[in-house]
Amino acid sequence: MESTMNRSTNSKIVLIGYRGVGKTTLGKALADTLKRPFIDTDDLIVQAAKRSIPEIFNHEGEPGFRLIEKRVIASINIPNAVIACGGGAILDSDNVRSLKNNGYLLWLTATSGTLLCRISNEANRPPLTLLPPLEEIETVLKQRTPLYAQYADRTLSTEGKSIQKLLDEIIKDL
Repeated sequence: MESTMNRSTNSKIVLIGYRGVGKTTLGKALADTLKRPFIDTDDLIVQAAKRSIPEIFNHEGEPGFRLIEKRVIASINIPNAVIACGGGAILDSDNVRSLKNNGYLLWLTATSGTLLCRISNEANRPPLTLLPPLEEIETVLKQRTPLYAQYADRTLSTEGKSIQKLLDEIIKDL
C-alpha cells in the first residue's frame, strides 16, 4: 500500500490508467459498494459534444477531444464521487489539478498483453496512433507511465484479479 486515503466522505476517488485497465468497470462497482455517485468522464464528454468518442476524434481530432475533456473535468463538482477518467486525462496539468482537488488518484495498471486483449474486444475505442495495437499500447504507456506515477496517490494492478478482490484491496485502504 502506497498511501492511505483520507476517510472524509468529501474525498473523490479518481481512477486513472490506460484504456482497458478497468476504470469504468471497477469504478461502477466501487461507487455501488461505497454508496457514492459514479462519474465516467467519457460519458460526460459524449453528452457535452453530442457525438461518440470516435466521431469526436474523426471530426475534431485528439486536440478537440482533449479540449472537451478539459472542460468536462473542470466542471465536475460532486465531492464524494468515484470518477473514471479517460487514459489521457493526466496529459493536461489543469485536469490533474482539478482531479486532485479533494481527490485521491488511484492508478490502475495491467500488462500490455492484458490491455491488448481487453481493448481488442471493444470497437468504440479509436486508435491513438497509426501503430499496430500492441506497439501503440507500449508506446503510449512509455509516454504516460511517468505521469501516472507522478500524480497517483496509490497504484493497484488489476492483472488477474476479480472485481471483488480489487474492491477488497481498495476498501482496506480507505
